[in-house]
Amino acid sequence: MPGVSIREPGNAGSDVDGRGPQALITSMLDVAAAGRSGVGLVTGARGTGKTRVADIARTLAAERSFTVMTCHGDVESGPYEAVQELIGPLVAMLDTFVPGHARELQQLCSGRLRSVDPAIVRAGILHLVTQLAASSRLCMVIDDVHLLDAESESIFAFLLRRLPERGVAVIATAARRLGWPRAQVITLDPLTDECVSAVLHQRGLAPAAARACARESRGVPGMAIALADGLTPAQRSGHERLPTLLSPGRPLLEHHENALATLDPSTQRALVVVAADELGHLGAIRAALARLGENPEALDDAELRGLIEIDGPTVRFIDPWWRPAAYYLVAPASRRAAHRALAESYGEPHQAAARAWQLAAAADGPCDRVAAALALVAADLARRGHTAQAVDTYSRAADFALTGDHRQRLLLDALQTAVDGLELGLARELAGRIEPTSADIVIAIADTMELAGVSIGVAIERLSGSDDGALEGWWAQRRNDRLQRQQSARGGRIDEFSLYIDAVHLAHALLADAQLHRHAGRLAESRAALCRLEAMLKPSCTELLGAANVLHADLDHLAGRFDEAEARLRRVGRVSDVWTRQMSDLIRLRLDGATVDSVGPPWCARLGIDVATEPLATVRSMIAAGRADLDLDVLDRAASRAFELGLSIEAAEARLAALEVAVSIGPCPSIADRQRVAAGLWRLGVHAWDRRLAALDEMGRTESDPRLARLSQAEIRVAEAVSAGMTNREAAAALYISVKTVDFHLQQIYRKLEVRSRTELAVMILGDDRRAQRRAG
Repeated sequence: MPGVSIREPGNAGSDVDGRGPQALITSMLDVAAAGRSGVGLVTGARGTGKTRVADIARTLAAERSFTVMTCHGDVESGPYEAVQELIGPLVAMLDTFVPGHARELQQLCSGRLRSVDPAIVRAGILHLVTQLAASSRLCMVIDDVHLLDAESESIFAFLLRRLPERGVAVIATAARRLGWPRAQVITLDPLTDECVSAVLHQRGLAPAAARACARESRGVPGMAIALADGLTPAQRSGHERLPTLLSPGRPLLEHHENALATLDPSTQRALVVVAADELGHLGAIRAALARLGENPEALDDAELRGLIEIDGPTVRFIDPWWRPAAYYLVAPASRRAAHRALAESYGEPHQAAARAWQLAAAADGPCDRVAAALALVAADLARRGHTAQAVDTYSRAADFALTGDHRQRLLLDALQTAVDGLELGLARELAGRIEPTSADIVIAIADTMELAGVSIGVAIERLSGSDDGALEGWWAQRRNDRLQRQQSARGGRIDEFSLYIDAVHLAHALLADAQLHRHAGRLAESRAALCRLEAMLKPSCTELLGAANVLHADLDHLAGRFDEAEARLRRVGRVSDVWTRQMSDLIRLRLDGATVDSVGPPWCARLGIDVATEPLATVRSMIAAGRADLDLDVLDRAASRAFELGLSIEAAEARLAALEVAVSIGPCPSIADRQRVAAGLWRLGVHAWDRRLAALDEMGRTESDPRLARLSQAEIRVAEAVSAGMTNREAAAALYISVKTVDFHLQQIYRKLEVRSRTELAVMILGDDRRAQRRAG
């Protein structure tokens, strides 16, 4: 359903709760059920869904046991036809409800119109409606009021002015606002081009054709579908160039064309020029008419007839269906002449885009001048971030190229624009249209398909194994840069951060930076990079979206948000990248280890090594080997190596594993050691291993001060964080609680342990640690 704005009569600017058509219909029915009457009018251009609203009104009224009277207007309807449709189903009951007017109304319904007295018919229908409303709730649904025959329109206007005060709901649709009393007016607003384009794409249209139909329809879904139906199969599939102005087909325009045929020839020719200019620039249109030797004043006649609307410097058709009807009134040569005149009228530098499109519409064959002009327009659109329009314009420029090489260059420009703008669905479509005439173009096609989730890297591997060896060229360098950045991130080489300005490199740079921030223990910065990346991505970026969700799940796991991590993993979907799939499996394994008792320790899994490259893989291998062999020396070297590389998460993980090994082989690590590891993890924002820390605490509590047993688990965590030297604010951030909660826990800790300051608290914990060390010695 298109968007709507609802206005009360007499207050054109007020919004009534932002309700939709169904809500307003329900409101009208509620009013009638409560013993009052209400009138609702739904307005909008042809194709915006007004008839659908009328169908909803009939259905809702019938479901609520209303008596439903319905009719609709038609451009070819005869006298009283709508009234006949309205009362026809009630003919058998007319003697009961309106005995004094039954004969005249029965004659009307039988088609005997010569003896019909309009005054008697008006009185009879008013009496009928009053009697029906008195006996049961009544709903009248009138579709396309603006197309009613004159006699029926007069009767309905009379009826609405004298509508009974009780029990009647009237729902009507029209292409324009009507001067109806007591009516609430709903205007069906156009849909966005993106929404209409998505609907057309689902109906089988190629993306470029769907966008063109959506743009031409001005957001009117019915017209967009009609324009799509007017295309040839080759145009629908994207294998044939679209016409300059799309047409829904002659049968749908027959009424409009017949109406235009009655106009003065000068008005007809003026409307052709208006239709030829998509921008509706009044000055350019008047100048073009003068160049063609036409009278610009003919526009005033078209406005008086309600065909166009002149609003300051712009002019537009009142109904979008008039535009194709006017455009195709004349022969193709005359239309091209109108476009040439408009191109000459757009002579200012800032009007280059409009001039280029008019030149393209005026061309009757390939032309490098037109191709070059459109390419400049496309480059400007790409610079301003209008990726889809830029791609369409490059593709249109390629259609005008005189040589195959020129066409190939323009398609490659379109491909680069689509990839850099992360419109990977468009990029994939374009890659199929480009001939692989060189090694660099083969790489461009393969890399694009890989980014879109279709790996054909075998083509690149074959090129790499050719006689000349190394791959050279612009696309090859782009691919190498991306892969090097990816390897750096997966290897934890945190000194290799990078910045790129083109979107596809920026996207992969953000993905890499998120990984590097994670390895460095900057989890907030990592999450910020991922959020920025996700804001850029389009639905077609399945591989990037999958990788971003996996990394988000990793961050949620580290933060102890296990449910959120599970939800992220469910959103990964089917991806072709092996690393993304393996990383997803690793996080699921680690989630199992963090939430349930598992047979094998998840931090030893080979999978954690396989998803990393050097030097991260070596550090993880050392952690896994040290934990498996109960070797403290290996774990100490792993922690030192991770610290040297700046891999804070892995360094903390190695220290935690060393504590666990120490518990296994003795002697029991000191409370201060456990406290330092816990504080280090919490400062990083890591809570994934809180269960492991709690297990260590339980093992080390056998020699503890008995008073510590008085503390709850939450209080113990606060006490350890504060004793490690954290401020209240730092402890709150590390434990993901508020500062007030830390203050509250501290007061409880002081009371239970009978201490008066954080210094005494630290002395108690460290003193207990020293006693344990003495007993162990």
